[in-house]
Amino acid sequence: MSKYITRLELVKEVSDKLEVNKVYLPYCQVNSVIVELLKSIKQHLKKGDNIQLRGFGTFKTVNRAERKARHPKNGDMIDVPEKTIPKLIFGKDMKQV
Repeated sequence: MSKYITRLELVKEVSDKLEVNKVYLPYCQVNSVIVELLKSIKQHLKKGDNIQLRGFGTFKTVNRAERKARHPKNGDMIDVPEKTIPKLIFGKDMKQV
């Protein structure tokens, strides 16, 4: 069974690896870097920009058209409005994992 890694666990792991490589970056600074990276990705996606991280993937937005759907509780047909959603397309290196 796969395990979910939280952002905090990821921050600790990165901080520990940097310390081993003789580059000391405290936990709080690594956390700040990751938080700001995620904020920046979100802001650019809101503007409609694509973000390409070579070796990892490309973040982009996709428009979903308006559609009809069934309400799960009462079975009535409802209109689902058009919306824009984020999408991650994995790069070649990530697809080989």
